[in-house]
Amino acid sequence: MTEEPKEERTSRFRRESRFRKPKSPPDLSGETTQAETPAAPAAPPPAPAAAAPAPPARPVGVMPPMAEEAKKQEIKPPEMMAPPPPTLPESLMVNALTVDVKEWFQMSSAGEVIKFSHWKKYERRVERGIHLILALLRQHNVKATFFILGIVCREFPEMVRLIHQDGHEIGICGYYNRKIFSIPPKEYINEIEMSMSLIRTFTGQDVTVHRAPEWSLTQNTLWLMDVLKTYRIKIDSSIYPVSAPLYGIANAPRFPYTILPHNIIEFPPTTYRFGGSNIALFGGTYLRILPQSLIRMGLQNINNKEGMPVMLHISPWEMEGLLPEGDVKASLGWEGYIGQFAGVKTVFSKITNLLSKFKFDTVSNTLKEFPSLDMVDINTLKVC
Repeated sequence: MTEEPKEERTSRFRRESRFRKPKSPPDLSGETTQAETPAAPAAPPPAPAAAAPAPPARPVGVMPPMAEEAKKQEIKPPEMMAPPPPTLPESLMVNALTVDVKEWFQMSSAGEVIKFSHWKKYERRVERGIHLILALLRQHNVKATFFILGIVCREFPEMVRLIHQDGHEIGICGYYNRKIFSIPPKEYINEIEMSMSLIRTFTGQDVTVHRAPEWSLTQNTLWLMDVLKTYRIKIDSSIYPVSAPLYGIANAPRFPYTILPHNIIEFPPTTYRFGGSNIALFGGTYLRILPQSLIRMGLQNINNKEGMPVMLHISPWEMEGLLPEGDVKASLGWEGYIGQFAGVKTVFSKITNLLSKFKFDTVSNTLKEFPSLDMVDINTLKVC
């Protein structure tokens, strides 16, 4: 059985040629429609004309005039280009964007469920999240500060180099993401040394920015300031001005300040003052679960009414919208799972919206806009 030929399908979007076909050649058959007339005597043949000069040689690759004109008239499809970054008013205040570079199973909330010895059996996804973040920052022409775990640096050196090549700032936040008060001071000092050495090797630059794992710089671990000064850290971002069981110092200032006598600038994660309490709108659980309009309003109020910059902090797994399943979900329980992952699929759209409406930069560049900071005594955390 032979297959019948299919009719050629035409598209109503097919573009017809803009160039007309040449006219049909004249009929040379000798037939005429009018009455024949006697033929006139043949004229003498003209004298042979001199040969026309040959046209000048055209350089290789240059089109003849007619072909070049036709090429100009040809209709071309529009090029598929990425939209340009939004143009923000110069008057907008600059804010800081920070990224905690770690795997989803390296979070403190998963510490009771996922032991360090089990890390190797889980899929590594941090590279996917970082590539997503870098692409978004390129689109909006924004630089950020990336706090990278030492163990992540060791496993993904090319990712560290890519972050550096894109012009972002790189800081450290320990090696294994262990809270400072959960290990001897000497162990955390070793973690600082290993992390700084890796970043220096992969980027060729020294580290001057630090963040304590899980915000674990508390009233009982302020000895860390002496260590940071020894390692020439200029900026810290570890003291959360909230009252929480495992992190934070409730009476600490909400905005950047200089810690004396160490002369280290502390840029705390920003909180919004509401009902006599500090609320962490700009990262973590609150950023995930609260409406985007409320976060935007809080950022506007701090910029415009308090005249201070805001620090956002996000993680790659949040931007990827990752929801772990299986034993992790079961072990965390309903309350723990909701507290850690509720609203995670909204983070990417929220950050994209904020980047299109507000100015963001690295921690160091943001602080350059505020050269005069309050001096705070390390013992009291009160303005001197």
